[in-house]
Amino acid sequence: MPGQGDPDFHDIVARIEAAASLAALREAMERLCAEYQLACACYEALRTPPAAPGLHLHVRRAEGDCLGAEAVRRYAAQDPAMLALLGSPLPIDWEAALPAAAGAAARRAISVPIRGPGGAVALFSVAGLAEAAEWPAARRAIMRDMHLVALHLHARVLALTGGDAPPPLSARERECLAWAAAGKTIEDTATILGLSVRAVRGYLDSARRKLNCLTKTHAAVRAVQLGLVAP
Repeated sequence: MPGQGDPDFHDIVARIEAAASLAALREAMERLCAEYQLACACYEALRTPPAAPGLHLHVRRAEGDCLGAEAVRRYAAQDPAMLALLGSPLPIDWEAALPAAAGAAARRAISVPIRGPGGAVALFSVAGLAEAAEWPAARRAIMRDMHLVALHLHARVLALTGGDAPPPLSARERECLAWAAAGKTIEDTATILGLSVRAVRGYLDSARRKLNCLTKTHAAVRAVQLGLVAP
């Protein structure tokens, strides 16, 4: 199984970023399923920009089930606590989250809630083919890698459907993000720009919120993807 340092993982991410159509994204998802031994992968747009209402990308490689938007809404209606899970930035292990209620649909299934610009919300889910005894070890790698894959996939969907209008960033915010993208620390950036560490941290936090990102690193990557700063 690939990992984030593996060429196959980087090839999957590169295929997603280079996809010129939704069909090309499906092909990248098929490669993902093959490399990670997944029964299926499913991208569901729960709240989308007008250009892509209800977008659904589903790749099935073997018998199995992915938790999609309908299943999530059904479980949320049965248990309001599920709404809190969907509001979390962390991947959801449905077998652990719903040990009694989920049944076969959630067996060996992982979902990643995603949020993007303009209030867009999506869910990326995968179901594993590993046997029960092998699943705990496989799950750790899958949860870690699918989190990053989901972010790249969602960004590409928005770019292809016109829902990825870059937010306005100030000149200082762009400068700080550019140095962050170049691998500089907040202290390095402060020295380079002749600013205080507090000011740089403030600019990065402001840019992070505008880009709807959780971390400085994610914001820098997002800014590069949107063409707001040079790679």
